[in-house]
Formats: sequence, structure tokens, C-alpha cells
Amino acid sequence: MNTAKPAASWSFLAAMFVLGSLFITPARLPAQTINTAAKGNNAVWASTSAISGSAAFIDASVWGSTSLPDYCATLGSALSAIPSGSAAVIDARGLNSTNTSMSCASSPWNGITTPLPSTILLGPGNIIISATWVLPNQTQIMGAGRTNTTIEVANSFSPSVMIQMGSSALCPSGGCTGVGVSDLRINGQEPNSTSPTSLIGIQNENSQTGSYVSHVAFHYVEDIALDIETSGANDSGPYIDLAPSAGDEGCSDGCAPQTTTACVKIVNAQTRGIHGITCTGNAGGTASAPTGMVGGIYLDGNANTIEDGHFEGLQNAVVVGDTEPASGNLLLNLSGATGSGTEFNVVRICNSTNTSPCTTTGSVSDLAIFQVEGYTTNYNTIVDMINSTTLGNSSGDDSVGMYVLGEALKNGSTVYGYSRFSTATSIPTWDAGGTSPTIGSTCTPTGAIFSNTSGTTVGTTIIVCVGGKWAQAL
Repeated sequence: MNTAKPAASWSFLAAMFVLGSLFITPARLPAQTINTAAKGNNAVWASTSAISGSAAFIDASVWGSTSLPDYCATLGSALSAIPSGSAAVIDARGLNSTNTSMSCASSPWNGITTPLPSTILLGPGNIIISATWVLPNQTQIMGAGRTNTTIEVANSFSPSVMIQMGSSALCPSGGCTGVGVSDLRINGQEPNSTSPTSLIGIQNENSQTGSYVSHVAFHYVEDIALDIETSGANDSGPYIDLAPSAGDEGCSDGCAPQTTTACVKIVNAQTRGIHGITCTGNAGGTASAPTGMVGGIYLDGNANTIEDGHFEGLQNAVVVGDTEPASGNLLLNLSGATGSGTEFNVVRICNSTNTSPCTTTGSVSDLAIFQVEGYTTNYNTIVDMINSTTLGNSSGDDSVGMYVLGEALKNGSTVYGYSRFSTATSIPTWDAGGTSPTIGSTCTPTGAIFSNTSGTTVGTTIIVCVGGKWAQAL
């Protein structure tokens, strides 16, 4: 017997359920309150019943207005809103030419007696400054990319430094930490043939651990793009992905070369190194009479690393020991090329006798150089003024895998040479193998040594190159 209920009965019950649900009163949600007391604070969900402002992230654009206030004064208002004892991210990406002047009469920290730690996010556009930005302890400024955010000097700019990482007045007694500049472009004034403007783009003399410069381009900076000096900058870095277009390269009105301009100077500081740099200048002339920028990077400190560098238009890409002692440094993967001027020498090692183009007295020891390429025909990869040695295209050494300069070898107080090793075949080296060269056969260069690992008697173990011929030694 079939006992199934008719389909109409099930439809009737479903309809009654829906109709009944319409008469059920829904539960009311609790009222939400919004705390708007803190200007510029981002809203955060504080509890089940309130939204409040967070002082950890402050929007600087709320201080902007159609009256175009000063850009740095607007930033200063946001920095002043950081609660005492706190740190904050200041979001200035909403500041633009519609709500600020994009120019600064003073620095953003002007009038703030005790600056608090902050990270400032700068938006796209040109920010025109009339005074040095001195970054306080634990302060970082980050742009929207070095093709988008530019910090540029006003025509009336008179200080010698655009951005200063810390100062003796703002840093603790042990120095500032965590000071950074990243993802922007530094613009000086375009020079002319009669009055080039001497500027330092970024200077660090007071910021140490955790302090850095990364992904920054420099243009028309006619003194030093990045200046790192004194023990106050010890342990700073690394300095990453730098692109100084230095000197008057690209100058539109035929300006004269500036020989003193540099991409980077490291003086009496031990850093975490420069990792990635493209340095271009304006050098010209000939190998015997070069003109333009003398040096791209001046290395006058101990225990630094410079790696992954590309250089164009410089008399010397890296100058070691120009003014101060330089010991225990490492240079790795450096190349020179034509393009923005002629590249004459990739690495120049200064001696201690002030021989031009080195300027004053420094001393170099324990320098390790790996993988240097010159690319430019008839110019040099390494010029060692201590040992009067030049490696380059003319000697068959347009690429050098390793060149290590050690310490002075002395007879009493008299220095008669330096320990040295290189893979270049144009200077004396030490080789080894199971079969020694034939005694009396030709060899180069004089002074090369061969160790016969199969030698068993005196005269078959150590073979030396003397006067262009292999001779027995031991």
C-alpha cells in the first residue's frame, strides 16, 4: 500500500515556515562608536562596540589644505602628533600639489625638540627643499621609487648637505641607529660652465647599526653623492643599489668637467659595505692626459666591501688609500665601460708618497680584489702604485680573476716590497703541477715560480723564471 504524502502537502508546510519567519523579530546589533579625537589617525576596530584612531599610522594629508601649506610644515604637524614614548608610520603619500606647496622652508623636524622614531612614506612628485633634512634617531624616509619621488634643492639652497643621517645634537651618546633613506632620487642643481654648485647628497657621520641607504639615484650632485665618514658611521649599511649620475654628466649647457666630484667617499669608517652601484661621470681626454672626474669611489677606511659595481666616465672607478689608511678591504665584481664618458682605470691602489692622482698620504694593505673587468680597449683594470704594476688590455689582463695585496716585507725598518698574489699572467705568479717546465725554455714574466709536485731531488722541485728562461732553484 502506498503511504507517501502528496507533494502539495510538502509545499504547503514550506510556505507556512517562510511566512512564520517573517514575524520573528531579529536581534539588534550593539551600537558602534567612533573615536575621532586624534587627527590623522587611521581607524581601527578596537572592540565589539567601538572604532578608534590608531597612533601607529598617521595620515599626514589631513593637515593639507587648499591654501597650499608648506610641505615640511605639514609633515611636522603629523610628526608632532606621535604620542610621547611611541613610534609611528607617517603616511605622506596623499600629499601632492593639490593640498601642499610641495616645497619646504625648513626641515620637517624644525621646532620638534624631542623627535620620536618614525617611518615616513613619501608619495610621488618633486619635493623642493631649502634647508638640510637632518634625520633624527630611528627615522627612515621611503619614497615611491627613484623614478617617482624626488628630493630636489631650491635655487636658493645654501647648505652644503641635502640629507644628513643624524647629528651630534640629535643622536644619543653612542650614535644614532636605524636611520635610513630609500626608494627615491636626490637632485642637486644643474651646473653650468661658470658656477657649478658643490653639494653633498647624503652624508652619514653619526648613524651606525641598522642605518642604510638603498635604491637611491643621484643627479647633478657636484661634490659627493654619498659621503660616509668618521667612526660615527661604523657598522652602518649595507648601502644597496645606488645610481649616482655624478659630475656634470648630461649637462645641457656645456659645463666644464669637475675633477673633485665623487659618487661615494668612505673615510675612517668601517661599514657593512656597498652592494650594487652604477656610477657614471664625464671623463674624457686621453690615457696620458685624462680629464673629468678623478675617482668614482674613494675608499679610505678599513674592513669595507664594495661589490657589484659598474662604472663609466671616470679616470679611476675605485681609488684605495687616497687620503687615509685602508686595510682589510674587499673589492668584488667590478666593471668599467665606455658610455657616459671614457673609463680609464677600474681600480687604483695609492702608495704613500702622494703620487698623482692620489692626493695625500694613505697606506694600503691586505686588499683582496676579485673579478675586475675593464672592457675598454687600451685602458686598465688595476693600477697598483705601490708595486708599480699596471694590469690591463695592453698586458692581456683586461679581466683579472684575483689580485691580492698583502703587507709590507721589511729588512729591519726598510720596506723592500709587499706580499702579493694574482692570477694575471703578466706579473710573477706561483704555479704547481706534476710536470715541470723544461730547463732553459722561454718563460714570462721574470720572477715566476713553478713547484714540481713530483720533484724528488734538488733542482727538480722549484723552477724559477730568470731572464726569460726557466732555471733550476731547488
